[in-house]
Amino acid sequence: MGGRLSNIDTGANMGYLIPRVFNRDDLSLRINGLIDRSRDVLTFIADRKEASVSLEKRFGPSTLLIGQYSFQRVKALDIASKISGLDSEILSQPAPVGVLGGSFVQDHRDDPTDATRGAYTLVNAGISWRHFGSQANFLRFTGQNSTYYSIGSHLVFARKTQFGVIRSEERR
Repeated sequence: MGGRLSNIDTGANMGYLIPRVFNRDDLSLRINGLIDRSRDVLTFIADRKEASVSLEKRFGPSTLLIGQYSFQRVKALDIASKISGLDSEILSQPAPVGVLGGSFVQDHRDDPTDATRGAYTLVNAGISWRHFGSQANFLRFTGQNSTYYSIGSHLVFARKTQFGVIRSEERR
């Protein structure tokens, strides 16, 4: 459970973890909820509500496979003062997005909060479709890989590569 309060970003999140699903040490069920209101100083305020449920399968201490369904509702507030006419009316409508997806995580870092050696890989894919509760149909794929090499006692060479593709599907 957590929260944030400022004049730019306000929100709260909570999560619940159920370990040992089906009496299996390698399976966990995670339920999360989020409420967030963020202000982009130049354009608008985004109001977001999100819920997700994930089934996590651990293959060892460093490898994890996650299947997830998430639903979020995003609404742009205070947009009428920046955009006029029909565009303002259309863009201020709430946008529901339901995504069914999965992630593969492999973490071989010596310390996830302050790594000095090792590697981290995250691959994520998802499909958003009207039958999943989404207004828009799209496919999404993202990948990330980081490596850490200790160079002396107080110096670490860290490298990170990220990649993402989204493909929109027209609504029929």
